[in-house]
Amino acid sequence: MDMNRESTGFRSSDTLVVVDRGRSRRMAIIAGVGLLVVALLAAFFLMRGGEEQGAAGQGAATQAPTVTVVVPGRSDVSRVVSASGPLAAKRDQPVGVAGQGGRVERVLVDAGSWVRRGQVLAVIDRSVQAQQAAQLAAQVDAARADAALAQNNYERALALKDRGFVSKAEIDAKKAARDAANAQVRVAQAQLGASRAELGRLNVVAPASGLILTRSVEVGQIVSPGSGALFRLAEGGQMEMQAQLAQEELALIHVGMPAEVTPVGSDRKFSGTVWQVSPAIDPESRLGMVRISVPYDPIM
Repeated sequence: MDMNRESTGFRSSDTLVVVDRGRSRRMAIIAGVGLLVVALLAAFFLMRGGEEQGAAGQGAATQAPTVTVVVPGRSDVSRVVSASGPLAAKRDQPVGVAGQGGRVERVLVDAGSWVRRGQVLAVIDRSVQAQQAAQLAAQVDAARADAALAQNNYERALALKDRGFVSKAEIDAKKAARDAANAQVRVAQAQLGASRAELGRLNVVAPASGLILTRSVEVGQIVSPGSGALFRLAEGGQMEMQAQLAQEELALIHVGMPAEVTPVGSDRKFSGTVWQVSPAIDPESRLGMVRISVPYDPIM
């Protein structure tokens, strides 16, 4: 410790004052250091407070609530159900002999031909039936001649009755003969009409417009009503696909649904419509049939 003492002469009444200047300097230094520490701490806390406030502000910004607007509505969820099955005529009509039959002279159409209602498909020999019709036509002429003669006899009998030469009984007989002759004319005409109708039924004709699917008759073949179908006709050319579906998928199908049909060996798709859903399920296979109508297309 450094101590400075000053004296100019001492007396017994004087007081000696001792001043430690090194201690004063140390106190000043300690006070300065303390102020510096306080300043540094204040700056640290201010900076930290600013960072926390910025982080708090950023957190508040990132935690801001998000509002989502949902517009109510409906949307269709599509589902594709695939199936396979045969293609067939929607209305498969067998065409056979409607009349007595006979020997086939000509076949005018083949499978794949488009025909109109009433169009002749095959011509059957009618030589015998034509002769029968000619005979009946002659009988009609003979019956008309007999009727005309009976009418004249009746009229002459009426003229002689006024003169008293013919009795009433004879008049009645003439009238009955005339009526019988007229009736015979009507019988002959009916027989002739039936024969001509049979002639018209000899030819095999299309019952409706459509597509010929099969032909099972040839020229020279003897056909009759028991010969079965000579042609098979798809009415209107309408075809259908007979698809087999599982019970779970069958519940998703209803009449009127659109469908696409792709024939085997072709990459072309044909638009169709479900026109019938089987109301029964096969108990063994657990499958049901869906019938899809496909319009006529010559490319199919």
